[in-house]
Amino acid sequence: MKHIVDNVNKLELTFKTIDLEGRVPATDSIEFLSVEEPYREGRRYSPFVRVRYALNGIKQDKAFPLDVDKGIFLSIDDEVLEERLRPIAPKIVEILQEHAWQQNVERKDSIKMTLKEHIDDISNLLKQGVFANERERTVSDRIVNRLLQALEWPIFTPQIVIDEYAVEGRRVDFALCHPESTPRVFIEAKRVGNIDKGIKQLFEYAFHRGIPIVVLTDGQKWRFYHPAGEGSYEDRMVAEIDLIAEDGEECSNCLDRYLNYEAVRTGKASKVIAEDYRLIVSQRKIEERLPEIWGELVQEKNEYLLLAMMDKARDKVGHEPTEEQIVSFLKNLSVPSVKPTSVPKIVHEKPKQDKKKFTLKRLRVTMDDGEVIERKNGLTTFIEVIEKLGIERVKNLNLIRNTIPLISTSKDPTHAQHQLGEYYIVKRMSTKNKKRILDRIAKELQIDLEVEIVDKV
Repeated sequence: MKHIVDNVNKLELTFKTIDLEGRVPATDSIEFLSVEEPYREGRRYSPFVRVRYALNGIKQDKAFPLDVDKGIFLSIDDEVLEERLRPIAPKIVEILQEHAWQQNVERKDSIKMTLKEHIDDISNLLKQGVFANERERTVSDRIVNRLLQALEWPIFTPQIVIDEYAVEGRRVDFALCHPESTPRVFIEAKRVGNIDKGIKQLFEYAFHRGIPIVVLTDGQKWRFYHPAGEGSYEDRMVAEIDLIAEDGEECSNCLDRYLNYEAVRTGKASKVIAEDYRLIVSQRKIEERLPEIWGELVQEKNEYLLLAMMDKARDKVGHEPTEEQIVSFLKNLSVPSVKPTSVPKIVHEKPKQDKKKFTLKRLRVTMDDGEVIERKNGLTTFIEVIEKLGIERVKNLNLIRNTIPLISTSKDPTHAQHQLGEYYIVKRMSTKNKKRILDRIAKELQIDLEVEIVDKV
């Protein structure tokens, strides 16, 4: 880290160095070493950075100037060199954005603790009615500004956080900007309890300027919109929080997700709200189609649905109902049509480093003589174990599966069966149910079997 005094502007700047070695491909004789970013009072001072490099293995005193916002190198007089450097600039910008985001993630816990404390305090003031009769300006000054500062916005820099931003002869309460004077977020503040007023006006402002994030708040409730979406204003609402009704940590997560200064500055917040909007649209479509899906499952007499009902009935009462009983019951259920009226809840959790992947399962059976049977799929193991135990012996237990005998000497035209010589064995079952049947067979035959469900490898 270097400290340099800018004698022209009388500013003291700090340059932070980000390593590039091995992260950016070399260009012929040029190797990119590092980037130096100018900071003033803890914040990046300008979009212009210096890219240090080595030429033929020798570190140079000069540096390539780079405009991070535009993603281009500046003042390159050699046209050939400029052409060679053109594809490198976006790669370096991407590294800088990732670095900034990672720094923000590392600070997030401490930031969110501070933010949560602010939210809890504001929540208590709202409960006491402190803001009940206050004007919109008071909500802006004492709630919105306070939370923006906790979200690391430089609220005293008028080119970044603009109060009363002028749009088409009207004004938006807040425009959050990056670069300076270029709005990325509009926030409209209303008196407490008046949040439903002003949404049309706010959207008109956003459309005029192509703003990716719009926020409407009365201090207590906060609504986040993606104006580029389709449908009514309500259809484009991505999230809503209530500082009184909801947990402070949950409110903190939402505010940090869409309004954190670094997330907005790097464009991360715009991408996230667009992704969340697409997820909500898909959730709404699913909700609307669920009655239709359910009806088709019942009409088709879906085997897995019937099997689940049979298993649960046997667990509860010790007997399996007939297929006709289940189908009749399901058809008589009243399933109301579903029309979403609110925003589906998206739970935002911290990213987990070691996320477990879904793994397929199979059976492993240890016979009473110590032999282990574990084939590539559960059905093959299931059939082989029955064959080892004696298929006629198991058949004589008269077990029922899917309303028909587990083992029979005649093929059933309505059920999937595996043929083994003259015998037909019901085969469409989950691995869990295969284990359950083998456990039951072992108990009925009074033999020792160890049946396990294991991961496929």
